[in-house]
Amino acid sequence: MNRLQHFTNGDIDLPILVKENGEINFDVEQAAIGLGLTKIVKGNLYVRWERVNEYLKLSNSGQRLKQRGDFITEPQFYKLAIKANNQTAERFQDWVTEEVLPSIRKTGSYFEHAKLPKTPMETLELMFEAQKDSNKKVEKVEKRVGNLEENQVIPQGDYSYISRRIGQRVTEVGRGFGKLTSQQRGELFKDINSGVKKIAGVGSRSQLRTKHYQMVVDFINDWEPATATKTVVRQMSLDIDDESA
Repeated sequence: MNRLQHFTNGDIDLPILVKENGEINFDVEQAAIGLGLTKIVKGNLYVRWERVNEYLKLSNSGQRLKQRGDFITEPQFYKLAIKANNQTAERFQDWVTEEVLPSIRKTGSYFEHAKLPKTPMETLELMFEAQKDSNKKVEKVEKRVGNLEENQVIPQGDYSYISRRIGQRVTEVGRGFGKLTSQQRGELFKDINSGVKKIAGVGSRSQLRTKHYQMVVDFINDWEPATATKTVVRQMSLDIDDESA
């Protein structure tokens, strides 16, 4: 009995036909798309069928040419991957060889070697194994969801709080310098904002993510200007005094 399985990677939905003898066949259209053997015509994506058949050495062989709906063998897939020779093909081939094929081969032996449990103990072992696989899948999904949530753009309310807290902290620290000019406050703002971007690894505060929030708030609460910034601010005060005199 043959079995059709689907594997998804981004926009690719790759049907794979596993035959009863264990032979693995790939949907040629999706394989070609994954390997970058495509072209864009008037905004639409098309497979370069002439190139696919050329790489498979079918063009001048008299054999039937591959087209949508056909499948290719595993050796033919590798032949296309080698000929494609681009970064898209390399990433797609890595996914197929490191995730898809091991997944199929891990469970594919059921065709010839699967056996039903004969004792209550074997039944329990199968149940425990199935539960273990389910738990792993749930953990994987939860991890992905967690990563998505952490990498969301920081909510407007949290962003506004960070902005207010920066202003408050600059005012708190600024009291130690006496009355500050707008230029001196600007130096302090420059220092604290630079620190926020540095610890979060972003180019601007608008790029902050949810996962950065608590770290940034803690940094603001503990922030003290760098020695260089303190020196510049104090020097500005001296310059103002000199001018007044």
